Amino acid sequence: MRTIWRTRMAWLAWLTPLAVALGCFAGCGGNESSRQPVKEPVEKPSEEPVEPKAASTWENPTEEECLQLARTMEEALQTGDAKAFNDGIDWDALLERATVGVFGTEEERRSFCSGGKRSMRGGRGLAQRLVDEANSGGSYRLLRIRQRDGQQRALFRQLGPGGSGLNYHELILVRRPDGQVKVVDGYSYVPAELFSKSLRRSFLPLTAGRSGKVRKTLSRQDQELMKYVSQFLELSAAVKDGRGEEALDIYNALPESLRQDKNNLILRLQAASAVDEPTYAAAIEAFRRYHPNDPCLDLVLIDDHLMKGKYDEALASIDRLDKAVGSDPYLNVMRAGAYSEMQDYAKAKQCVRQAIEADDTLINAHWALVNISLDEKDFAETTRLMKTIADRFEFEANDLTTEPEYAEYVKSPHYQEWLDWQRR
Repeated sequence: MRTIWRTRMAWLAWLTPLAVALGCFAGCGGNESSRQPVKEPVEKPSEEPVEPKAASTWENPTEEECLQLARTMEEALQTGDAKAFNDGIDWDALLERATVGVFGTEEERRSFCSGGKRSMRGGRGLAQRLVDEANSGGSYRLLRIRQRDGQQRALFRQLGPGGSGLNYHELILVRRPDGQVKVVDGYSYVPAELFSKSLRRSFLPLTAGRSGKVRKTLSRQDQELMKYVSQFLELSAAVKDGRGEEALDIYNALPESLRQDKNNLILRLQAASAVDEPTYAAAIEAFRRYHPNDPCLDLVLIDDHLMKGKYDEALASIDRLDKAVGSDPYLNVMRAGAYSEMQDYAKAKQCVRQAIEADDTLINAHWALVNISLDEKDFAETTRLMKTIADRFEFEANDLTTEPEYAEYVKSPHYQEWLDWQRR
């Protein structure tokens, strides 16, 4: 029940269905007509842009229209309605962005997009994975609507079960010619790129196998990936299933160029986090070595700084992340974790209270106060706080005698008070 301070790892909610879809697409078919193109997003100068498309008559929706759709999608995940979440996304437009200029023929492109839409809307796609996370104690919370690069974007915070992962998605919204507001792409803070770009790069080797013309345009690394598609799928499946050591064996057998690929390094991070801290620290160090200037580095490094006791550097990474997202109350919970490790409980409590003042639905923040009370051995406060959480969030406690962090608390008379209160 203690809050997990570290960021590991909600990142695969996008990458895992991408890999699943990659496997499905090799033999997919279909004959759906292409969609009208939309304005291509403008990304950071350091990123290789997605191939531009023709001008579009699609417009930016109003902020109120964006809020309405974003809140509908947020509620859909809270109620376990993956279909309603998917209905907010124009998968045809997203897949068109990912495939423009890739295929040898329009028929191949349409076939690819048709199979892709079935896969991404299916039981192993993005929406279902987010629903599964929410059912296990995670969340997908709308923070705000904001304009970036002339586009309306809905910024969501993604937390894994029990606060064990952190990522942010900016969903790009447009008003289509039929008047409907839809998501046509998104930007994930890890791996710090557009959804369409992740799809494009990962699917390019498969499509190149069908077209000699496309194959000639591939980079050496993409040509290498084309030879190891099956290993990439095995790696993704092992990570998704929590088979960390097996996943690392698959990763280590890849050629050096693919071991340095950012998506594969993120898969390695996920696998290593399920093994042990030294293995995880080594994976973080590899990511930093190969991608020292990557926009997602701060999210990756927060864990590393905390594990190494570099609390000032962890706080600096959190501050930069907070600035990038335009402020998020949850990051005050993470700051509280760093201050708690420094035994500066006054600052830790101040950060948590600021988080609760901004968003009192953050159960992680309430549990952070419980953590601090345990560290301070203020067991009367521990009992009071747990009563508050039980009332506020309809929470039922585990057997605290099995939780090492509560060992001293269960020996105190306040634990008996907690048990008596629960019975009543």
